[in-house]
Amino acid sequence: MYDQAYDILWEKILSGEIKPGQRLRDIELAEQMKISRTPAREAMRKLEQDGILKALEHGGYEVTEVRAADLRDLYRCRIVLEGLAARDAVDNFTPGDERKLKQLIARTEDYIKQGKFEQALKCNTEFHVTICELSKNEHLIRLLESLWRLIIFHRSTLMKAALSRTVPRYAEHLEKTQREHHAILAAMGRGPEHAGAAMERHLSNTAADMDEMLRHIESVEA
Repeated sequence: MYDQAYDILWEKILSGEIKPGQRLRDIELAEQMKISRTPAREAMRKLEQDGILKALEHGGYEVTEVRAADLRDLYRCRIVLEGLAARDAVDNFTPGDERKLKQLIARTEDYIKQGKFEQALKCNTEFHVTICELSKNEHLIRLLESLWRLIIFHRSTLMKAALSRTVPRYAEHLEKTQREHHAILAAMGRGPEHAGAAMERHLSNTAADMDEMLRHIESVEA
């Protein structure tokens, strides 16, 4: 029941049904899900540990606000870890893996053209997860899994805010991302250092784009 409550609550937050700043209480969540308060409370505590929820002084939780400074710090960590993952992945990279990653890029491009940005974002994440799993470094994968959940939360929240203001700007960012994914694939064939540098360059560019969009949103809302 705890796992189910956790997954349902996570999906509600990711979809925007539960918004940043919205107050949550275990008794209300338990009533909505028709479960006892204990699994509801434990699900909230786990999401607090993930950095998605924050505890309120007088009880309950609220969804963490997405800030440019937090996103910058997350990407600084991601750049280092995924650069290492790409370097380690080269030795395990097969033609079958290359085909899978090319298919993911093609699928993402189709979603972008159709304006299905949530699906495009999921494919984009799968591209990165696949490369990291090829590293075969269990400790690195575990660290990245924790980091990705926070990044997915921040990017999903940012995507919704950006799309409410300028669809072309966000679509342009995603299109550039796919070109850089092709460059990462090409670099994988040239060796570990090329692959790591291409991944770091891509994530640095993504961080800059995210920062620019979020700063614009923050200035509009100020």
